[in-house]
Amino acid sequence: CPFMFDDKQLNQSNPTYDEREGFMVIGNFRHAPNWDAVLWLKQQVWPLIRKQLPHASLSVYGAYPPPKATDLHDVKSGFLVKGWVDDAVYAMQSARVCLAPLRFGAGIKGKLAEAMICSTPSVTTDIGAESMETIHEWAGTIANDAQNIADAAVILHQDKQRWQTASQLG
Repeated sequence: CPFMFDDKQLNQSNPTYDEREGFMVIGNFRHAPNWDAVLWLKQQVWPLIRKQLPHASLSVYGAYPPPKATDLHDVKSGFLVKGWVDDAVYAMQSARVCLAPLRFGAGIKGKLAEAMICSTPSVTTDIGAESMETIHEWAGTIANDAQNIADAAVILHQDKQRWQTASQLG
């Protein structure tokens, strides 16, 4: 995507599977699709992931977190609302899997393009992947319901070979 990223970004060195941990989601809280995704994660998807990975954590990044978002922060469940992040690329490179369960919205998703250049596999929906798919496989998994999103996220987090394949597709 030369209109979005320069050669330096497209050719950056990224951490390996073993150098990363956990999950992340990122997006401006004032954008309704992002807020809906965070709520869906908290209420339905994240409990299914934690059932399979009881020690996993999800870092929730985004500008303008309102009190209703920061109130979702829960260390015990690993749901960590961190708000604004100074270096989104570093945050993306630190996570093993990017979650983007978008149920509505349109166009190219910067968070998913950034996940690809950071070699971070993503789990998103058909809406998330819309206008971004090519003849190649998605650099992660596309799923549309809470259980399938959770299962795909767990597989990418635990299976090093599947993670590496998705990472290389990015």
